[in-house]
Amino acid sequence: MLRIMGGAAALALLSPVSAAMAQAPQSFPSQSIKMIVPFAAGAVNDFLGRLAAEHLKNRTGQTVVVENRTGAGGNIGLAQLAQSPADGYTIGMVGVTSFAVNPLIYKSMPFDPMKDLVPVAPLADTPLVVTTYAKALPMATFQEFVAYAKANPGKLNYGSSGTGTPAHILADHVLRNAGLQIAHVSYRGAAPAMTDLLAGSVQLMIASPGPATEHVAAGTLKFLAVVSSKRLPSLPAVPTMGEAGQTPVSLVGWWGVAAPSATPKPIVDRLNALLNEMADDPAIRSRLEKVYMLPLKMSADEALIQLKADLPVWAKIVKDADIKPE
Repeated sequence: MLRIMGGAAALALLSPVSAAMAQAPQSFPSQSIKMIVPFAAGAVNDFLGRLAAEHLKNRTGQTVVVENRTGAGGNIGLAQLAQSPADGYTIGMVGVTSFAVNPLIYKSMPFDPMKDLVPVAPLADTPLVVTTYAKALPMATFQEFVAYAKANPGKLNYGSSGTGTPAHILADHVLRNAGLQIAHVSYRGAAPAMTDLLAGSVQLMIASPGPATEHVAAGTLKFLAVVSSKRLPSLPAVPTMGEAGQTPVSLVGWWGVAAPSATPKPIVDRLNALLNEMADDPAIRSRLEKVYMLPLKMSADEALIQLKADLPVWAKIVKDADIKPE
C-alpha cells in the first residue's frame, strides 16, 4: 500500500512537461489545445492557422482554440507562446521571418526566437507576386518593366505592407537584383498599399496574389512574375523570377507551427506527424491552392535544419536593404 501511495504521490508531483512525456505520443493530446496566431484575423497566416486548428480537431477529437494576439510583427503573440508551458498544449503560428528577420529589425525583442521556440511543422509556402498598375504601365513582362524603370529614373514608387515585412524585403531584393532603385512607400498593412496601387499612387507591389486577382482579371493590375522557384498551380501562366530573366529566388517564405523550445521531442514529433497529414489531404491542398499557398511537408528536424540554413540568407537580404532596427 505504501508503495502504491508513494507512486501515486510521485505521479501527482510530476511537472506538466514530465506528465506530457509520460503520455506521449500515443495518447497526446488528451485535452484542448490553444493555437496562438500573432497576426490579425483574416490574414493569410490566420487562415492557415485556423485550417491547421480545424485539422487537429478533426484528427484528435480535441478542441483547438485559436487566439489572435497581434502586434510588433508577431512578437507580442510569440512572446506569449515562448512563455507558455512546454507541454504541447500551447502552440502558435510562425513564419520564417519570425526567426530570421524580426531579431534584425527590432531593437528590443521580448524573447529569443531561436532559443525560446522550436519549429514543429512548416505548413505552406506563400509565394509573393510582382504586381504592377497596368493602366499606367501597360507592359507584358518583368523585363519590359525593368527597361521602362531604367529609362524613367525617379518616376516610379513601390508599396509594401510595412517596413521590414517579407513584402518589403523581397521587393527590395528583387529590384536590387534587377539593377533598379525605386522609392519605397511603407503602409500599415497590405490593404492600404493595394488601395494606392489601384489608384496609381504606387506603380508596383510584391504581395500575396489573392487580393489582386479580381483586378488582374479586370485589367487594372498585371502579374509579372512569381517570387518563387516554382510556378503557382493556381497561376500557371505567371512565370517565376528565373523564367522572367532575373536571378532565381530560392528562399522558402514558409508559415507553420512552433512550440516552446522545452516541449518534449515526442510531443513535437506527434504534432509534426498530425500536421504533415495536411499536405497529403486533397481537400486541404485544394483550399490552400485557392489562396495561392503551396503545401509543405517535412519533419521537425528537417524544419530546424532548413531554418538554420535560411538565417544567413535572410540576414544578408535585410542588410542589403539597409533596414534600420525600430
